[in-house]
Amino acid sequence: MKYLLYCDLSTMHCSKSTLEKLLSENSSSNLCISDNLWALDVWEHEFSWEFQGVTEYYICSLLDKYLDKNSRCFILEVNPSHVHYNLPDYAFEFLFDKQE
Repeated sequence: MKYLLYCDLSTMHCSKSTLEKLLSENSSSNLCISDNLWALDVWEHEFSWEFQGVTEYYICSLLDKYLDKNSRCFILEVNPSHVHYNLPDYAFEFLFDKQE
């Protein structure tokens, strides 16, 4: 499944390199779209042993120690049947497996 992860790093307690390391260790593949936005490919049941879905795992477990009540971070499952995203071509291709 594909996801968009937004993390305003200025409101979190980690560096971009720390976050990118966590993403590479916890996704099949990922793509940095901008300084605060990543596209992820994660198997839907990857964290079922944690009794959590992907979105809950990323926010509640993986990133929890880097967040506080003022942090801005969210993850959304990409819905391929509603393709209303304004993203660069390379990000669109990653998320929707479309090749020109």
